[in-house]
Amino acid sequence: MHQALIFLPLFAMFLLTFFIGLWLLKLRFKAVKENGLNLGYFLLNKGAKQPDYLAKVTNHYTNLFELPDLFYVVCLILYAGHKSA
Repeated sequence: MHQALIFLPLFAMFLLTFFIGLWLLKLRFKAVKENGLNLGYFLLNKGAKQPDYLAKVTNHYTNLFELPDLFYVVCLILYAGHKSA
């Protein structure tokens, strides 16, 4: 099996994070435009209540930067530590 295949799940996780980030950006614009959320709210994420749909995606995006970091490190260690036969 090719050692470089370890990068496929890394790339998939990167794409997931990227597209959730784009979705979050779209929903933030929607919250400002339709729900009257103050644009300054996003500076410190304080001072107002987010709509539920925005809170869900924000929490999901935040979670994508917690445990998946360990996934990236483990995959890179496995790639670097693999001994070719």
